[in-house]
Amino acid sequence: MEEHIQRIWKKYLNNTASNDELKVLLEVLSNSANSHLVTSLLQQQWDKPFAVVIDSSNKKKLVLEKLQKTIGASQPKENHTAKWFTVAATIVALIGLGVVLYIGTTGGFSNYTEFTVAQTEAPKTITLPDGSTIVVNSGATLAYAKKFSKNRAVKLQGEAFFKVAKDSIHPFIIQTGELYTRVVGTQFNVHENATSVSVTVTEGKVSVYTKKDTVNVTANEQAVYQLQTNSLTEKQVNASLYSLWQTEQVTLNLVPMREFAVVLQELYQQQVVFKDEAAKEVLLSISFRAQEDISAVINRVNLINEVTLTLKPNHMITIEKN
Repeated sequence: MEEHIQRIWKKYLNNTASNDELKVLLEVLSNSANSHLVTSLLQQQWDKPFAVVIDSSNKKKLVLEKLQKTIGASQPKENHTAKWFTVAATIVALIGLGVVLYIGTTGGFSNYTEFTVAQTEAPKTITLPDGSTIVVNSGATLAYAKKFSKNRAVKLQGEAFFKVAKDSIHPFIIQTGELYTRVVGTQFNVHENATSVSVTVTEGKVSVYTKKDTVNVTANEQAVYQLQTNSLTEKQVNASLYSLWQTEQVTLNLVPMREFAVVLQELYQQQVVFKDEAAKEVLLSISFRAQEDISAVINRVNLINEVTLTLKPNHMITIEKN
């Protein structure tokens, strides 16, 4: 019996369980005689440090609520008035029990504060309750607890640069989609886009992990999680290039074109393709405003250097040596 329930639970975690299987789980979790089995099941779902911000006594209630909603969504339509009173009564009961409810499409919590920077706005800096400072990039959203407890847990959509106040007892944990970043005090950049999430470390040591992989990265190293393949890798980088979006004026002195390509990718979200290997090592010195039009920057590079940059359709730039 227990093995059968474990199999259904795994399907539930992967969102492949049938409606009948969900009803079985609902019955198992509702039966107080199954406390040992229920504890085992919940540990599988809340096996990441980020999730401990949810009090252990409320985990089962959250799952029960989700099961009830999922099962209810697949049932024939009911009388809307009667359904509203049922939902309202459930919400009142759960609030009375101190359950932490999920809200919104960003996956935040009801005791969380969301800080959003519009796409048209400049990056903004926020100071968290523990003294950590975060520069949030345009178009990004940060959700953080109004009061930190065991862990200093936040959620990020988009890009932000973190200066985490040191506290070895209370780790700082960032959730970005399926990727988690854990530190006790350091500086690093987290960037989420449509295809990947990258964590670039400026100072200190950072642990980056998914459900199946973990990497530890230090200064001038970067962890990259590819969404399509669910792969997590690490590599050496010039970390300073990945946080230039915070500055109004970008100044580069004798950097190779392969590093300037990173700047173009980070600031302008352009794919850069080198037509020859020699072009990658050509040195470049340039200064420009971070918000300057990319065409103007390219024209200046072409005017005074040994390379030719060509802006192509579909956000692509080609670089070749003259």
